[in-house]
Amino acid sequence: KGHALEAKTVAGSWWSTSKTCSSCSATLTAGTMRHSCKACGHHLCPACASQRSVAMLDEEITLTVYRAAQPGLLPGMGVDEDAWQARVPRRATAGALKLKLQELYGLPVALQELRRDADSPPLQNFEALKYDDGDVLYLAAAGGPMGGLAAGLLGGFGGGGGV
Repeated sequence: KGHALEAKTVAGSWWSTSKTCSSCSATLTAGTMRHSCKACGHHLCPACASQRSVAMLDEEITLTVYRAAQPGLLPGMGVDEDAWQARVPRRATAGALKLKLQELYGLPVALQELRRDADSPPLQNFEALKYDDGDVLYLAAAGGPMGGLAAGLLGGFGGGGGV
């Protein structure tokens, strides 16, 4: 998924004994290390792969944050199912994404509990997201059942307006 660079050793073939770096055009001869992306067919020399890895961390990606419907403690105080999108740098932490969701949708950081999937433990604020463009995270109201009450009191986390 995405454009993962895979480190390989260049192997010769009947047709060619080398490949060319897609970035700097250096010759990658048999037996030398190269980094390849199967999705786009690029081959990079070690120097260009290192530069590309650093550049990829600074690229912005769009993540979708899904919130399942949550009942409230009182009738009418729950929240409906919703989803939001946020653009963050690929190297972002869970805490940075929470701040972005607060900025965009008015979701108080203290009420956000992000998870990799519905059954996984909550992500810690310092934890790197490690996601690709278009991936989905799950949002639960922090604090268990009280989160549903707090969400209802706060107008359902920004009043909807999701994707």
